[in-house]
Amino acid sequence: MRRNRKVFFGAALLVLCLLLGTGQAALAAFEPFPGTQYQGIDVSKWQGTIDFQAVADAGIQIVYMRAGQGTDYVDPYFQDNYTKARAAGLKVGFYYYVTAQTPSQARQEAAHFASIIAGRITECLLVGDFEYYDGMTNQAFNQVAAAFLSQVEALTGKKAAIYTSASAARDRFTRKIAQQYPLWVAEYDVDAPRENGNWDTWAGFQYTNTGRVAGIRGNVDRDIFTEAMLGESASPLPSQENSPVQATYYTVQSGDTLSSIARKFGVTVQALVQTNSLSDPNRIYPGQTLRIPAAYDPAPDPSVITYTVRQGDTLSGIAQRYGTTVGSILCLNGIRDPNRIFTGEILRIRPDSGAAQDFTYTVRSGDTLVSIARRFGTTAWFLARFNDLPDPNRIRPGQILELAAG
Repeated sequence: MRRNRKVFFGAALLVLCLLLGTGQAALAAFEPFPGTQYQGIDVSKWQGTIDFQAVADAGIQIVYMRAGQGTDYVDPYFQDNYTKARAAGLKVGFYYYVTAQTPSQARQEAAHFASIIAGRITECLLVGDFEYYDGMTNQAFNQVAAAFLSQVEALTGKKAAIYTSASAARDRFTRKIAQQYPLWVAEYDVDAPRENGNWDTWAGFQYTNTGRVAGIRGNVDRDIFTEAMLGESASPLPSQENSPVQATYYTVQSGDTLSSIARKFGVTVQALVQTNSLSDPNRIYPGQTLRIPAAYDPAPDPSVITYTVRQGDTLSGIAQRYGTTVGSILCLNGIRDPNRIFTGEILRIRPDSGAAQDFTYTVRSGDTLVSIARRFGTTAWFLARFNDLPDPNRIRPGQILELAAG
């Protein structure tokens, strides 16, 4: 009897240990960087004019703002967002949407990022937003990320970090790059981001893209930031004079058009419109001063050509002409609104990437977001974010997806 009791208690102890072990494994989670956590948002021109004092009064402590993307795009609300957010006493951070597909292009985009934020003060790490990796191998993608981030640090003297989706953190990035740069991860409708096998902790967590905050009309990304997203000091970034990209200004002369000025300086009409926040590209006047964005000579990509928009052109017509997709043109040129292209604007086009398509797609049986994204020259994360999909793994036949993301 006593012996049987020992066997029973021994077996019970073994089961308890196994349960505890299982429980510990189940409880293991992707933990935040230890220390203070901050309520945050991230914004771009899509939020329009923001009342940052109301944002601060609502309890937001950190605001990350998009500076630009590609080699010549500047977010038209960047300066306004920066000035007003600092006036409201918010901690300010800058992020940059990276579209480069080679290390050379990545370094050029890093230089453009540094030129936009030159002379400004930030309390936070400088962030590369890595959502665009269409057609790239993981090796090439990590080389681009490493080139961009290391160049940003070299040009600014500030530490950099990575923003990306939970799936990309798991499937795209390497452990090597994870050990060098903190992670700001996006994953929606979960209490905490899931482990990815590369990063040990998260520095920032974007938990929804449909948040609501006083002072902002419509949806806004909501975030939790940790101390790992804060820089060592809030000293100004290198001034424009010390920046590798110098500002250039031009006074409009009689007879000038925006397209003729763009050709003169080797930039695009779109870049001039966005840099100078022009509401009508056909209305400039003699004596007007324009800021000329930095022009770069990107590393040649034999698969990409350029096309100058003519009067009457549409993106769908151009896509059909070159056997590509509207989505591909949007992504390559950082265009969000497919209905706004300008005569004289220079577009980058990768021909023969698929048949021309409309701006929406009706999901068919057997479709996945990945297969749809591949068909239209974009990414699944891109489509999920633009269509506010709570679960990118759950789409249904008959569902209509918007393709015009940028």
